[in-house]
Amino acid sequence: MWTENETMLGLVMLPAVCAIVGGIWLSARKAALRAQAPSPESEAHMRELLDTARRMEQRIGYLERVLDNEAPGWRSRSEAR
Repeated sequence: MWTENETMLGLVMLPAVCAIVGGIWLSARKAALRAQAPSPESEAHMRELLDTARRMEQRIGYLERVLDNEAPGWRSRSEAR
């Protein structure tokens, strides 16, 4: 069995060790996240891709409206295949 002094030492050391290990882990995690941050060039490329996707979505919506007017029932025919 532990003596009272050993128990007190353990109660003091455990939080200290946890704080040190936790601090090291947080520092490493922050460095890893910083390393994964996108570059300004990749952010610009992603914005360009998002703009392109939005334009394509608008065009597809327009084409679907045209097909709805010009060829009613086209959706059911395309789903039956």
